[in-house]
Amino acid sequence: MSASRAVIAHDGLRPASLDHVLSAIEHLHPAPGQACFVFATSHGAYQDGLVLVPSENFLTPAALNTALNDGCGNAPTVVIISGCFSGSFTKAPMARENRIVLTAAREDRPSFGCGTGSRYTFYDRCFLRAIDRSANWRAAYDTIRACVSARENALHFQPSEPQAWFGEAVRDLPLSGLPS
Repeated sequence: MSASRAVIAHDGLRPASLDHVLSAIEHLHPAPGQACFVFATSHGAYQDGLVLVPSENFLTPAALNTALNDGCGNAPTVVIISGCFSGSFTKAPMARENRIVLTAAREDRPSFGCGTGSRYTFYDRCFLRAIDRSANWRAAYDTIRACVSARENALHFQPSEPQAWFGEAVRDLPLSGLPS
């Protein structure tokens, strides 16, 4: 899914509207031994969630939690929320024992690097580098935080302070697959 009309028209993708996003998540249904992975990147709005331009509304922690409960149940689930003010996704109701939730910023802070001249935000670039170099999600998170912090410090930006939730059942979940 995409918010870009050009990408949707060219690649035949569905618009990233709230209904399409939630429906896709609700229909994940991993088989035994499989996990769920959800990556959402967009602009964030303070106390509102992620902006979904095609439907002109927001993906909220409550709506995402409901969709994940329906689509993933108790399967190990990793959720990446990349946007300003996204830290609220690491708290209840999203904080579950089978979930890892990584966000680009504290719930009261912007994240940086989005704009017409940037292919990836600071967080997304650091995320992509970290997953290639980390054994598990905890290590990836530590690498992402250090990378984002270094970039923001170099530019004298207020720290975005990426946030995370690691549920007890998936605390040490490896990046290469599910625990045995």
